[in-house]
Amino acid sequence: VVEKAEAAAHAADVEAAEAEKLAGEIEEDLAARREDLRSGVPSPLPFQDEKLRKGMPGK
Repeated sequence: VVEKAEAAAHAADVEAAEAEKLAGEIEEDLAARREDLRSGVPSPLPFQDEKLRKGMPGK
């Protein structure tokens, strides 16, 4: 039981670290977009990414 609890705690720690990393990347992306808006240079929206567009019919 202790081993399962330790494994679950480790998995939760790993998941939390991944979530923090993703949150940091999102914050950096938002900061870059805000800067682009201030400078008048539009940045592409996430759904305009070619990888996502391939899965959309009619695009």
